Amino acid sequence: ILNRSSVPGGTAPAPAPVPAPPITTPGTPTAPPAGGTPTAPPAGGTPTPTPTPTPAPGGPTVGAIVGVTAAPTQVNPGDTFKIEWSVAGVQNVTHTNVHLDIVTHTSVEWQTGIGRFFGPVRTGTNGNYDNSFVAPPSAGTFYYVVHVQADGKDTYTSEATVTVGQPSSGGPTPPGGGSTPAAQPTTTVTGFPATVAPGASFDIAWEIADPNGAALSVAHSNIHFDVVSHTAAEWSNLAGQFGPIQSGAAGKYKNTLVAPAQPGKVFFVVHSVINGTDLYTSQQEIEVK
Repeated sequence: ILNRSSVPGGTAPAPAPVPAPPITTPGTPTAPPAGGTPTAPPAGGTPTPTPTPTPAPGGPTVGAIVGVTAAPTQVNPGDTFKIEWSVAGVQNVTHTNVHLDIVTHTSVEWQTGIGRFFGPVRTGTNGNYDNSFVAPPSAGTFYYVVHVQADGKDTYTSEATVTVGQPSSGGPTPPGGGSTPAAQPTTTVTGFPATVAPGASFDIAWEIADPNGAALSVAHSNIHFDVVSHTAAEWSNLAGQFGPIQSGAAGKYKNTLVAPAQPGKVFFVVHSVINGTDLYTSQQEIEVK
């Protein structure tokens, strides 16, 4: 299953994760490092620091054009979430990944390689990249930047945050005595081919569920696909073509599509309207050859 960053000329290889908040890749899991699956401490806890990289001689300098293209602002404890970014204006990306911490830092501090957690390092050229993480079981806030080292220069994005919400039960009561927010419905891609032949039919399967077992009303669910990559905002503005629309309740869904006649790639997301709310999965890809 291809659900990783872009490799050269469009996508970058996805090596095995390094210790960070537990790293997972939706779909077929990436093998953990030798020694077992890493686990992250609860947000707000005291993690064991990961050795920080040594900055390039002379300090970081701006070189690449880097922008975060998709990232959640809030996740539930234990959720898998992805941070996606694009790189342009360079020839050779020798290192790019996400740096995270449970405390905020100045831009100068981030540029020294500070941070408790690091996403798996990607390499390649201009294109789209991502790191996936699993939120800790406790509420809190993660602060992060994207670091790119390309053509001998370092570039860092501005600091952004991901808030880990309270668990739906058993957690502390929010300030003011309000109730804790319930976990939201999820859409998970469960199966698709890594490669297909030009003109061949293939299936993409996904599952819609509610973490609390609540009844769901699925008014619309289908695949949006295209032969070029899109940002999350573009997909939400109905970029690409569309598989057959299905509706119903929580459960398993599938669209059957036909690959383009020419070799290349098919990029796709799942779009669902669940209980009146639009939800999109992260972009994934299939190679046509």
